[in-house]
Amino acid sequence: MQLDGPTPAAVSVHWDGREGAVQLYSSPQQMPGNVAQMPSASPASLPNGVPAWDNQNVQICWQIQDAQSTCVPTVFDTGASAMSFPEGFPGTPDREVQELVSGTTITGTIDSGGQAFVSLITGEELGKNLVTVFPNTQMVNTGIGLFAEYEVLFSVQSGEISLTAHS
Repeated sequence: MQLDGPTPAAVSVHWDGREGAVQLYSSPQQMPGNVAQMPSASPASLPNGVPAWDNQNVQICWQIQDAQSTCVPTVFDTGASAMSFPEGFPGTPDREVQELVSGTTITGTIDSGGQAFVSLITGEELGKNLVTVFPNTQMVNTGIGLFAEYEVLFSVQSGEISLTAHS
């Protein structure tokens, strides 16, 4: 967003599963379906005047299987090879760093008990559907796998994020 030239109204991020091939391209401003709101960053604008958003503090309510839905800061991160939850998060194993069981359903909503924003099934493939538990963190990290399952649309002007499932 800090490059010279006209700033797009929104950008879309998708990963097709090939190493080193995350796609970033301009998208229309209209945000389809449910949207999550990124809080403003500090300072509130980038050096080129574009609004700055805190993409590491998006409030998403996550539910693992039928455990309690819990709202926590979430980072949309193409750099992490696996989705991760904080140790002690409802529905995660009691032991230290480990993986969630393959076939576990994970749902994210904008509001607790609201309509699903994202739904995933865990597996064993790093970079795709592996989900781990980490100590000493308070946030959920989506990891790159989310970008393979969904096209992630970021509105540059409003700070909204929406997901469109790939068919």
